[in-house]
Amino acid sequence: VVAEEFFPPDTRDNVPIICAVGAETFKQLVEESTETLSVRIDESDPGDVRIENGQGVAITVKNLLRLPNTLNVDGINPNSDAEALALRTIERVASISGARELIPISNAHIDAVTYIGPGGLKFIQRLVELGGMVQVPTTLNSQSVDRRRWRQMGVDEVHGTNANAVGDAYLELGCELSFTCAPYLLESRPKFGQQIMWGESNAVVFANSVLGARTEKYADYFDICS
Repeated sequence: VVAEEFFPPDTRDNVPIICAVGAETFKQLVEESTETLSVRIDESDPGDVRIENGQGVAITVKNLLRLPNTLNVDGINPNSDAEALALRTIERVASISGARELIPISNAHIDAVTYIGPGGLKFIQRLVELGGMVQVPTTLNSQSVDRRRWRQMGVDEVHGTNANAVGDAYLELGCELSFTCAPYLLESRPKFGQQIMWGESNAVVFANSVLGARTEKYADYFDICS
């Protein structure tokens, strides 16, 4: 979803087909198959994916990247191109889970602050270029390098520069200068019963069980769109 929404059409050729067949059906496909499963999109309906196993077993399922929108966004008017892009991404993710309405959040903690390659950096820089700005108090997970001493620590120049660029971009969006995997130790930690958007594994567990806030373990890149 992020690849299709955030990057130019000529870079999307390798975006995979995503579908869900269920555990029992997948077991049948694998146990009664040749070494390769054939997956193709139905030309008459791009929303359908046909999977064949070479031994006469075939199923048709929905392409999760081509589901109809289920989310009611009436009355939501994006104030920038960045907000419009984020909302489209939220709509498409919501269609996969079947969500029908949005709920307000009071706090966010961004997991995807580690530099894992140029795509992740371009993603967050895209939101900056389009005038993005966070709307709730938002903290950041730790980076992949020490922001001040990465050169002294022998980190590769390109990696260190790009890693800091990821963090800088999030700060430009209005995120707090935090860089921690334990946002529940900060003064901005959520209160009991509040809906929040966190993705860091240990923080999600702590928020739900100890603080009594409510969050799923949200995916990287989806969290900042909230």
